[in-house]
Amino acid sequence: VYKILLNGDPREDVSADSEFIDYTLSPLSPNTEYQVGIYSYNEETGSSEDTSSFNIKTLLTTPELSAPPDSSITGEDEILFTWRRCTDPGATDLWYHLTITDNADSVVFSDSSTSPNMEVTLADGRYWWKVKVSSSDNHSHYSQERYILVDTTPPPAPSWVRAGAVDNPDVPAGNPSPWSSSGEYVVEWGSISDLSGIISGRAQFESCPENLSEGVVIEPTSPETLSWIGEGETTLYLAFVDRAENLGLCGTVVLKRDSLPPTDVSISDSVLFHTEEEADIRVSWQGEDELSGLVNFQLSTSNSYDTSWTHWLDTDSVGYRDTTLSVSVGDEFYFKVIAVDSAGNQAEVIDTLLWTKVAEGPTKLPQKFELKRAYPNPFNSSLSITYTIPEGHNQVVNLSVYDILGREVATLIDGRKKAGIYTEHWNVPQNLPSGIYYITLVSKGYSRWIKSVAYIK
Repeated sequence: VYKILLNGDPREDVSADSEFIDYTLSPLSPNTEYQVGIYSYNEETGSSEDTSSFNIKTLLTTPELSAPPDSSITGEDEILFTWRRCTDPGATDLWYHLTITDNADSVVFSDSSTSPNMEVTLADGRYWWKVKVSSSDNHSHYSQERYILVDTTPPPAPSWVRAGAVDNPDVPAGNPSPWSSSGEYVVEWGSISDLSGIISGRAQFESCPENLSEGVVIEPTSPETLSWIGEGETTLYLAFVDRAENLGLCGTVVLKRDSLPPTDVSISDSVLFHTEEEADIRVSWQGEDELSGLVNFQLSTSNSYDTSWTHWLDTDSVGYRDTTLSVSVGDEFYFKVIAVDSAGNQAEVIDTLLWTKVAEGPTKLPQKFELKRAYPNPFNSSLSITYTIPEGHNQVVNLSVYDILGREVATLIDGRKKAGIYTEHWNVPQNLPSGIYYITLVSKGYSRWIKSVAYIK
């Protein structure tokens, strides 16, 4: 049996079961000298023999790290590293040694200080840091390493942003978005690369968020459903936030909303030609939409206002605003038109005064030479011009368009016309500049008719 003495005081007996014996002395105070004695003792004979005696000194206490916490992420490049001060008995002239390594295990910083803290400037990257303490005659082990990620760079703007209208799913998402009636949009964006990783986003109308308290918080992954209650067009700004709480650069998408139905929707009709058995009726319609613009007219007919309507005609072009319907003697028709704008809003009109009944016998022909109307006014791509030729007329008729300087722009009619009601369509040339134009209707022996119209590209 081996006897263990510490500073002369017996500790415990250790059985000699092998040639080499491991024994742990504890607890021991830091920065303290001890004398260790070991001697053997024969229990059978009761004799003892000194084997060895030596001195040891314990190390200084390993520094306890304070801040930053392990696995922390910061958006600051100046970082204050702190640790607990060494209070070991008898420890004087203490120096603390801070070592920082990068992702490649290369030392990027190493320095000493008598204070239990150091402020270090680091570039963006991943780092591991540790601290040890030393005195004039002693030292400690290094502390366990802590990890810190430095990310001072704001996330970039999304590579692309687009939006689709929830209530207009047939139109693909884009930038600007399709027109929406409800103001609800599905917003999508491209991936964003960031050192510390994206954790959230901010969405704001009309301006880019300048801090984390501005804007609506959105999820970091695309897509996101957002709403806007305004009318017309607005710009939506998207910025994303990384784990270091850097607010990124903004991406934008233009959102378009039109919740108002088309206006000034109306129907009119006129007899173009008739016999005692049948007639050709020209049905004309019109409507306006200031925001998203008209895209379609849907026409239906019925023999009675109260019966079900029969779908008759869809117009894919808003420039197409009249058609001809052949009816027989005694037929009775009601006309209904639905105007549809780009946001899907609809406006419907049924005018009971605009039904047509072709009775037996001759129909009265116009009694005036007259330029009745040009519509729409203002116009964009096409213009419809209605005029009447009186009974008994047998002269050449000229229908022309002039600009504000009196230069002829187009000749629509230049020839003889029988009595009746006519509508001519003018498809505007693409190179025609915006401005005021004049429609003239001239025939020998009759007053000259002039109407002004406004062309807006």
